[in-house]
Amino acid sequence: MRIFLVILCCLFATRAVQAQDNSSIRALFVEDQRDRGLPYADDAVHMLPKAEADKLPDHSQDFGLRDVGRLKQVKTLLENGSLQTAHDFRYAAILFQHGQQSDDYLMAHVLAIRAVGLGDLSSQNLATLTLDRYLQSIGRGQIFGSQYLTESYA
Repeated sequence: MRIFLVILCCLFATRAVQAQDNSSIRALFVEDQRDRGLPYADDAVHMLPKAEADKLPDHSQDFGLRDVGRLKQVKTLLENGSLQTAHDFRYAAILFQHGQQSDDYLMAHVLAIRAVGLGDLSSQNLATLTLDRYLQSIGRGQIFGSQYLTESYA
């Protein structure tokens, strides 16, 4: 039930005038992307130069636990009403997309739609990905065919 209250808050939150991107969600996004081998700079827009990126620690083996911690922090930011800009909602959607539960994927979709509603048209693609992931996770057919399951061969 709690997730649906958060969803309602996201959908009906009013747009703040001249709102600034939330630095906490931006930092969580950068950390998430670095764990996945995408060395974003702290501004979450530019990639680090190769020399700096090569200095980053390799966390590619154990980022699942960090995903759980990041998701908990994002939920707190949402509950506190700390996310207000299109970028905030886009970053939150990406973090929920990396969750483990169907509800995470549904929330990712809602957040991506909110980002689009606030003017981030680049989140339209994210909205399609999140919807397909959600549908796949509940055993339904995808609409856009964007998610693939891979079989591991012994």
